[in-house]
Amino acid sequence: MKNFTILIFLLALLVSSCDEQVSVETLSTAPTINFKTPGSIIAGKDEKLEVEVKDGSITPLTEATLTVKLGTTVVFTEKKTASALSILFSIPSATVKALLPGSYKIDVVAKDNANQETKASKDLAVACDALESCKDKTKTTVILVAPANTPADAKIGLIGTLTGFSTDILFTKVSTNCYCAAIDFPNGTEFKFRRSLDGNSNPDWTYVEKGPTCNELGNREQGNAPDKTITLSVVNWRNTGACPD
Repeated sequence: MKNFTILIFLLALLVSSCDEQVSVETLSTAPTINFKTPGSIIAGKDEKLEVEVKDGSITPLTEATLTVKLGTTVVFTEKKTASALSILFSIPSATVKALLPGSYKIDVVAKDNANQETKASKDLAVACDALESCKDKTKTTVILVAPANTPADAKIGLIGTLTGFSTDILFTKVSTNCYCAAIDFPNGTEFKFRRSLDGNSNPDWTYVEKGPTCNELGNREQGNAPDKTITLSVVNWRNTGACPD
């Protein structure tokens, strides 16, 4: 009798369990962003810069926007709507090769149809590098980053005590606003940078380098540094942009 009672109890428990409904709620998640880009590239080179945006769960992806900025200046932006489970951004080759040396930020914003939003950013450093022709173990490799308003065909020169301030040592153009040269600096060399009006003229004092507020600058100084690389920048040129004569 005791065993029969236990059997009846177990059967009742089984029937009670079958009557209960178990509800499992699947949560909707926001889109994900995957940067397929290096942290730094060389100016003028064609690098693959891609960003992939994917669906989260449940709610489908609807749109995404990618923006590339240099400081507060937008240099590239693109918005795409979703036609599949993901969106792939590929920054055009021409845009990548034209990026000036500097520190950029890639911002991406993605949304799904539940209005869930994901934001992500990645820093991108664009460096100016020297050509092999500018590298000489007996000299100093000088990399010059010129201002954005430098004419594309302008010749860039270094003039100073090593030439008696009479002629310029010309630089080789690497990419947009990026130049290099191999220079033998005697200790105590003083010099300045200047540019030409265009590709048909030579550098002259009309377009000598200026400071951040278009102020006159003293001579730069450099000592002997064979097999070393130094990177220098010109902020403004005389008679160019906002800088007057």
